[in-house]
Amino acid sequence: MLYGIIVRTPFGRFNGKMDLEINDGKVSGMLSFMDFSSEFQGEGDIDGFSFSGSFDIPIGSLDYKAEASVKDDGVHGVADTRLGKLEFAPER
Repeated sequence: MLYGIIVRTPFGRFNGKMDLEINDGKVSGMLSFMDFSSEFQGEGDIDGFSFSGSFDIPIGSLDYKAEASVKDDGVHGVADTRLGKLEFAPER
């Protein structure tokens, strides 16, 4: 399912998208914001899941590990990176 999200980074707030699939405890999808996209893999269910991936950015690869959940209004979560946290929440 495709979700519109707002991504809060140490460098500002950006509109983005999360394409999310959850099947039999396996999580996969694509996280996109600005001009960057990253495929991710993980595990869990809509009430709580973890996933990881990597963005290719101008200063190199930016790996992340995230925890998230799906609520009535969309996806909520936080990803940890070497450059700080990326918080994401539904577009409003």
